[in-house]
Amino acid sequence: MRILITFLLCFAMYSVNAQTDLQQDILGKWKFVKATTDAEKNTSKQTETHLSKEQKDPLMQKDVLLRFESTKDIAFEVENILLHAEYGIKDSILTIGRHKYAVLKITKEALHLKSLNDSIPVNYELQRIVAPKKDKK
Repeated sequence: MRILITFLLCFAMYSVNAQTDLQQDILGKWKFVKATTDAEKNTSKQTETHLSKEQKDPLMQKDVLLRFESTKDIAFEVENILLHAEYGIKDSILTIGRHKYAVLKITKEALHLKSLNDSIPVNYELQRIVAPKKDKK
C-alpha cells in the first residue's frame, strides 16, 4: 500500500512539473512557418475537395505573430493591429478561445501543434522569434 501511495505521489509531482515546464517553454514570440495535414499523403479527390472547403484557422496565418505572456495573455500582432486574448494549457492541450491544439513538440526554436478542432487535423509549425541582443558600450 505504501508503495502505491509513493508511486502516485511521484507521478503527481512529475505531472505538475511537466505542466510547469510547458507553460514556461511556450512564453515568447512565435511566427507561423507552415501547416501540413496527414491527408496530404492521401491525394484522393474527396480529401482535396474537403480540404478546400475547410476554413483556415485565423490564428495560424503567415502574417500573424503570437506572443505568449506569463500572465496567460496572448497577443496577436497583424501588421499594425494588436489583439489580446487568454490562453490555457492543460495536459499538453493549448486552448486559445474556442481553438484547441495538442502540443506535439516544443524546443527553444520551434513549436509543433496539432489542431483538435478540424475534421481533418492540421499540424502547425511555428518558429520562435528571438529579439536581437543590444550591444553594451
